[in-house]
Amino acid sequence: KLGRNDEALPHFQNALAFRQERSDIGRLEIANSHDNLAGTFYRLDRLDEALTNYNNALGIRRSEPDADPLEIAGSYDNVANVYFRMDLFENAIPYYRESLTIRETATGVSSLDLAESYENLALVYLRTYAVAQALPHYQNAVAIRRGSLDINPSRFSVTLTDLAQAYRYQGDYGRALPLFQEALDIVQRLYGADSPEIATALNNLAGVLVIIGDLEGALALLQEALDILERSPETEPLDVATARNSLATLMVRMGEDDQSLKLFESVLEILEQDDNTDPLDLARVKNNLAVLYGSADENEKALALYKEIQAIREAILPEGHPELAQGLYNQAAVLIRTKDYQKAIDLAERSRDIWAKALGPNHPTTGKSLNLLGMLYEAEGNYPQALELFGDSLIAEDKAFNNIFAVASEQQKLSFAQANQGSYQAALSLIQRHFKEDGNAARFGLELVLRRKGIVLDAQAQAQLALTRN
Repeated sequence: KLGRNDEALPHFQNALAFRQERSDIGRLEIANSHDNLAGTFYRLDRLDEALTNYNNALGIRRSEPDADPLEIAGSYDNVANVYFRMDLFENAIPYYRESLTIRETATGVSSLDLAESYENLALVYLRTYAVAQALPHYQNAVAIRRGSLDINPSRFSVTLTDLAQAYRYQGDYGRALPLFQEALDIVQRLYGADSPEIATALNNLAGVLVIIGDLEGALALLQEALDILERSPETEPLDVATARNSLATLMVRMGEDDQSLKLFESVLEILEQDDNTDPLDLARVKNNLAVLYGSADENEKALALYKEIQAIREAILPEGHPELAQGLYNQAAVLIRTKDYQKAIDLAERSRDIWAKALGPNHPTTGKSLNLLGMLYEAEGNYPQALELFGDSLIAEDKAFNNIFAVASEQQKLSFAQANQGSYQAALSLIQRHFKEDGNAARFGLELVLRRKGIVLDAQAQAQLALTRN
């Protein structure tokens, strides 16, 4: 408890040896000694030894008929936590699942312990990009914490944020938006004006506003978050760097290249001076700098930097990671400007394949790669293939429209519509220019117009119904 784990270790080892030698000491007490020793190894970052002892404790408890089921569940959690710390997420899943199964059926279990068990399993599913499996567990956790009489508002805001992030990863921005807003409302009531928790919540909400096209709203939130962190004397430099990076990234989209360049340079200076900087964080900032080069038509500089970033990611990330797809997509987007279409098609197809497997074929991000591929095939003169790709991309685009229009304000709906009609406009333009005599293509174009109009009319009807009910 004093943090002197090196000194504690030999005493726990002696205690375990003593108990193992005595015939009058129960096996469950030996399991407790394994837990104590494992916890010390865990804090010393000796994870293999921690895992061995936690597994020994679990094995003992599972074999003892008098063992408390909730203590067995705790043992499953201990093993899973070590695997999680080792980034062996697939190994952790069955242990968290067994723990949850016990808590769902055991008597005397605390509802908040059950909520935590749902959260553990949901988080490890997220780390393996199994968002569909994570969502119901986060939903259960939110329902339990929301209905608890002894609700902890701070912990509840974290669970709301986790559920919102899961919806965001799935591309369901309409459900993510109100949850991020609710989490922000809670932390604003709980903490002072300069709290880093408020800055984090502002940043989370801004991320969704950027996606739906409300750039001005996002800009105000990101600027407020940065101001909070820069005012606080306790803020770590890396947290300031992260906030500046988010703000600069948005400014690139808004055409504020000079201001964003200064922010990116200050971020890189902080990261390069800190020995604890994650190479992936440095790669993400360089990626944003490459985007800035691309927007300024400095294509060679952008492409060289994207290749450098991709090499970093490929050395660290597992095969099939979504960030690898983003790097491929970024390179393809530069090559389309330099008219190197064949190489761009290869990169864009690889990015599509990764995103489709990790996120799903109808995820908005997968749709983005389909749209880029459509543009490339159109540039190559392969108009039927381009039209098919635009049509596939529109499935994802329409799904995003449905999600956003269900919850967004009128201004947010307008901003989203203006920012997210790439595949729709591209398909109609392609039909008008190259398929004038093709009846099937004309019918397809008419279906697109009616489908998009239907989404808008349905959203208006739902909004009117909600007003009437209120």
